[in-house]
Amino acid sequence: MIKAAFFDIDGTLLSYHTHRFTLATISTLRAMREKGILLFIASGRPTILFPNMPVVFDGYITMNGGNVYTHNNVLYSKSIDKNDATAWFNYADKENICTMCFSDNEMYVNTIREDVINIQHGLDMPLPPVMNTEDMAKRENYQIIGIMPPEHDDKVQRLMPHCRLPRWHDAFTDIVCADNSKATGMDVICTHFGISIAETMSFGDGGNDIEMLDHSGYAVVMGNAKDHVKAHADYVTLSVEDDGISHAIKELGII
Repeated sequence: MIKAAFFDIDGTLLSYHTHRFTLATISTLRAMREKGILLFIASGRPTILFPNMPVVFDGYITMNGGNVYTHNNVLYSKSIDKNDATAWFNYADKENICTMCFSDNEMYVNTIREDVINIQHGLDMPLPPVMNTEDMAKRENYQIIGIMPPEHDDKVQRLMPHCRLPRWHDAFTDIVCADNSKATGMDVICTHFGISIAETMSFGDGGNDIEMLDHSGYAVVMGNAKDHVKAHADYVTLSVEDDGISHAIKELGII
């Protein structure tokens, strides 16, 4: 029996083209709530970049597990190691890499260039304020975004031994504390609500969803996902534009 469902945002709840919830998705989520299923967000986004939510969610995993909370309680919070962060900012300066950083309630970028603008437009997000990397390094950074091709990833990983890089886009990678993931966020929430992992299902489409998909009781992958993500699915549904969440919930007999 499914008691809780975890949803990625971009490419899962929201289309990359419209950046909106479909009416069918809203209707399905509300029906799940009426049946008593708890609903949770599990996203790489910080809270300040959440879209308007037309449905009430019971809790949130943000910044790939860096911050986990309900409406009333912070359940888990862990920022990036200061030495790792300093190593990153030195590398970003040396290699002229655009970088964005998220604290628990702020975001900032070291420079505004075309690649930053393209990513922000693609995700329908506002451009963050500019801050130099020296000042960035003094903050509590829960997630860093490096706007760089995958060729940099191995070197950055060696520079940041207490972090990992759950890349889900060719143009950039997330950088988070090694202890943080959507899967560990699920554990925190399940413990808080007294739910077994076996009683959960998850919905995702990106590389940073794989740990969540593998960890949940039942994994649904969107039809718009790449093949290496689909390989982690118990069920591959339709694309987000084709109401994949609604299709899966009905086909699987959840409601």
